[in-house]
Amino acid sequence: LEQVEINLKNKLIGWAGRNNKDIQFETVDESSEGKRRVFTVAIMLDGKKIAEGRGFNKKDAGQMAVAEAAKTIPL
Repeated sequence: LEQVEINLKNKLIGWAGRNNKDIQFETVDESSEGKRRVFTVAIMLDGKKIAEGRGFNKKDAGQMAVAEAAKTIPL
């Protein structure tokens, strides 16, 4: 599963490059649920938020955001 998620992120970055789009991954929130920290990562495409994901670390949050973005962008 992790390999698939990494491939999606690479595909998203490649798609942005081929289409002259500026893509950024930003940590927009960091909070606590009980004793665990929760991160929220947003994917910004040309300055506009296109997807957001949450996870217990930044990598997982970014992967959730990529999966969400893949629903709307033809990779």
